[in-house]
This record gives sequence, C-alpha cells and structure tokens, in this order.
Amino acid sequence: MIVAVLLSLVVVTAWEFLAARYAPPPPAPKALAAPTLPGANAVQGVLHPRAQVVASAPRVSLETPMLSGSINLKGARIDDLILTHYQATTERNSPDVELYSPEGSADAEYAGFGWAGPAGQVPDDNTVWQAQGNKLTPDTPVT
Repeated sequence: MIVAVLLSLVVVTAWEFLAARYAPPPPAPKALAAPTLPGANAVQGVLHPRAQVVASAPRVSLETPMLSGSINLKGARIDDLILTHYQATTERNSPDVELYSPEGSADAEYAGFGWAGPAGQVPDDNTVWQAQGNKLTPDTPVT
C-alpha cells in the first residue's frame, strides 16, 4: 500500500512538472470594452426616475395576482415587472421586489428578443408594436 501511495505521488509530481513545461495555460484574455447593445442610451450615465421612464413609451399594463408592471411596445420589451407579494427587505414598509426596470432608470434590466434577417426587414429595438387591448390580466388577454 505504501508503494502505491509513493507511485501516485511520483505520477502527480511528474504530471505537474510536464504539464507546466509542455502545456502551459493559455494567456489571460485582454480586457474588452463593454459591448454596445442595440437601443442603449446615447448618453451614458443619465438616469431618470423609474416612473418617468415608464410613462415615456407606449405600454400594455400587466396585472396578475403575483406580478404587476407593463410591457414596452417599443421593441416589445418586458422592462417593468414587480413581484407584488414579496418585499425587498424584511422591514415592515419595504417596497415590493422589482424584477425588471426600464432602460434609462437606475438598475435597468429587461427581457427582450429579436430576429435575424436582412437589415430593415425584421423588427428591432425601435419597432413600435401595436396591441389589441391595453391591460394584460389572467382574464383579459392582449394580442
């Protein structure tokens, strides 16, 4: 048994030596600039109150027993979503948890989608969608 342990140590040590010499780790990648996302604000760092950003675009409101918010019809983004039965902290008057916030507000996060195809022939972040209905609930669908 001692021989097996010693042989294992020899193999591991030899492996470390040979791997360092003949298979060095790849060089660390250089830092890249953050990618510019479609629809990103031209003026970085300018933030507005959430309510002002929400009011600045056409929207379909969203109300369910556990969620509230709206869907931005410009770009068809889900960017205003709040969990109505969960608070951000354990404090008594804590605000509800904000899952998504629109671009241009603090801590902006959103869900979006897109298509691939010839430029100018597919919807993008600037496409304004039309909705039949203005309030999405479990009982009232929106098309």
